[in-house]
Amino acid sequence: MTSVNRDEFLKYISLNDPLVSVVVPAFNKQDYILETLQSILAQDYKNIELIIVNDSSTDNTVEVVKSFSSNNPSCNIRVLDKPNGGTSDAKNFGIRHANSRVVLTVDADDLLRPNYISTGIKMMRERGANLFCANVEIFGARTGEWIPHEYDTFMIRYDNCIAMAQMYDKALWEAAGGFKTSFAFVEDWELWVNFSRFGLVVAKAPEKLIRYRVTPDGLHNTFIENNRRECLALVVTANQDLYPVEDVIASHDLIAAIPDHITERFKKQESQHQNEWLLKFWLGLAAEKRGEAGEASRLYGISAQLAPAGEWQPAYRQARLLDAHGDFNTAQQIYHQIRILRPDMHKYVQSHINDILARARGQMPQK
Repeated sequence: MTSVNRDEFLKYISLNDPLVSVVVPAFNKQDYILETLQSILAQDYKNIELIIVNDSSTDNTVEVVKSFSSNNPSCNIRVLDKPNGGTSDAKNFGIRHANSRVVLTVDADDLLRPNYISTGIKMMRERGANLFCANVEIFGARTGEWIPHEYDTFMIRYDNCIAMAQMYDKALWEAAGGFKTSFAFVEDWELWVNFSRFGLVVAKAPEKLIRYRVTPDGLHNTFIENNRRECLALVVTANQDLYPVEDVIASHDLIAAIPDHITERFKKQESQHQNEWLLKFWLGLAAEKRGEAGEASRLYGISAQLAPAGEWQPAYRQARLLDAHGDFNTAQQIYHQIRILRPDMHKYVQSHINDILARARGQMPQK
């Protein structure tokens, strides 16, 4: 992987008051978005373009946003409408329309302290960083704070240490291919892991400059907080080349056991983004866990066709199914190809191959 040219970014932010593009994705946030937008316009840093992405809200979000825009005619505000595609898709849509190399993404129910952007520009200049974040005050249905540890290129793979409302170089987003639309949650953590491939340097303010709102029905309060290992498993499968193969295989089992209501989220995402190999793969794991071998095989097959070159996970799961149902020759061929792609899979696939050979010699019962 080639690092993004950080010098070009630092030259850009060394300009007097460089433009900052603030992207706010919004879906059914009528009760909160006005306060969020007010916190953005209240920044002591004024060279901002505010891009609000309406992800086909069905409540009064659009009316609230358009009224806000009309009431602030002197401000650089754009309201963009798009078909519903989830938070990752909405963020990507907004960032594609951003005119600045400095991008700040803010969820439609979170708040910024007035000096967030000015502090970020100052700290990125001083530390030669291409991403800025800060500590977090938690408010709403629950109160508290989040003080993440300092960024580390290795540890980001296992623990998200970059808080919400991040400001970063748009070139990093481009190099990483944007937010993965397979992700309905923890999409930011996955992106930081991806950023780490391209020379990510983080500056974190010690102050709590972000106010993270906890809502009574928020997904963060339920699945994400209570199922951190499963969330990590999603990130691992999306970046398998950065993890030991033991972690990747263990992630398959964790995803397969994800609760049904989360699997339904995957299905909704899959209906919106039918070319995403990861969604097909995750749904295949769930189907295999339910004993639906035919459906799992179908999903793995489509996933393998859609996956990028060198991606072996769907093929491995399909080989396991073929092996279990007696198609030993095809399974053995796939195992061999996987071993070529990922040499540290040798001990896993060799075990399966040895079982196949033993069954062929009649030394053990068929699975």
